Order: sequence, then structure tokens, then C-alpha cells
Amino acid sequence: MEDKTIQKRQIAYKVRIKDLVMGNYIKNEGWQPNYIITPNNLKVSRINLIGVVISVDDNPNYKGFTIDDSTERVSVRVFEETSYISNIGVGNVILLIGRPRLYGSDVYIIPEIVKRLEDSKWLMVRKLELKDQVKEDINKESTKEEGSQEKVENNSRDVAQKVLDAIRLLDKGEGANFDDVLGLVDSKETDKIIDSLIKQGEIFEPRAGKLIIMNA
Repeated sequence: MEDKTIQKRQIAYKVRIKDLVMGNYIKNEGWQPNYIITPNNLKVSRINLIGVVISVDDNPNYKGFTIDDSTERVSVRVFEETSYISNIGVGNVILLIGRPRLYGSDVYIIPEIVKRLEDSKWLMVRKLELKDQVKEDINKESTKEEGSQEKVENNSRDVAQKVLDAIRLLDKGEGANFDDVLGLVDSKETDKIIDSLIKQGEIFEPRAGKLIIMNA
């Protein structure tokens, strides 16, 4: 009698893109699925992401797009003729279920389900779902910076608050212009503070040059 192995459908884990990009990709032989071991030791062969489309790719070898969830960005690629991503455009918030793959040193996603989300608040919902992972990263960063002088830390907090105030003032519904924020916040640290706030999930860049506050 022929020996057949029944493959169970793998769990689609909710993860941050950063965890995929920084994880260790493991390639298996045969029918066993490839997977990524994330920095917090989660074994992931299917993923569930929510992010913003920041570019649409029209490569001769595949169709696809790139999404950003404020922690990192990743390419989504389809290698066969399909219509279910034809309505995906820059600025769309999407729910994506798929499988991570590796090409060279770059992780990308082969999608199984792509769904547009009309309400951008889903970004905040997902952020809250993954808040424990975010807190863990923030704590690690704080530990690395324990040797910083208190005066420098206080100044950084002041600049961060000014950045948040500037975004609130400038955002009329579609995000604050990056250059306008720089113009209002007169500090050499502004670029670095904005980058830090994005990594911490306090603010988000839905598309190039636009900033929004996640908990506004």
C-alpha cells in the first residue's frame, strides 16, 4: 500500500514584518514546509500581516507589491496569472495571508489571501495585538541606551513631543508632510526622532513623505 503523508494546514501567525526580515530562514527537503524562526523563537511557515501598500511592482517575472507595517517592509510576489491583486494600489491598507520565501538574502511573501481593508484603524488593532513584541524591542533598545546622559534623554523626549505636536497640527486627514514637520521642529535630531517613533509604532508612514499618529 502506498504510504501517503497528510499535510496539516499550517497556522497563519500574526507577526511583524521586522520579525520576518530579521528571522532565520530554514529550507526543508521534500514535502515539509520551509519556515522562518523569528527573533523570539516562533516557527512560522504561514503569516498573517496587516500593512500599507507603498509600491506596486511590474516585474517581467512576477506581479506584486511592497507593504510596510511601520516596523519594516516586504515584497509580495505572484508568479502566475491572477486577478485578485489587480485592484491593489499604493496607499491601500491590506490583510495578507501567505508564505514567506527567500530569494538570495531577501525575504518575500507568496500570497494566499489578499484583502483590502477600508478602515485604516485596522493598523492600530494589529499594533495592539502585537504590543508585547513591540514592548520587548523597546525594552531592548532602552537597555542599550542606559549609559546615555539624562540631559540627552530629556532633550530627545522634548523633540519627540514637538514632532507629535507638529504632526497633529499639520495633519488635515491625509497625513502631515515630512518636510513641513522638519520645518516646524528646529532640531538636529528631528530625522532620528521621527525614525525612532516609526520603529516604536507611535507614528506611521502610509506613503513616502507623509506621517500620521497611530493613536490619534
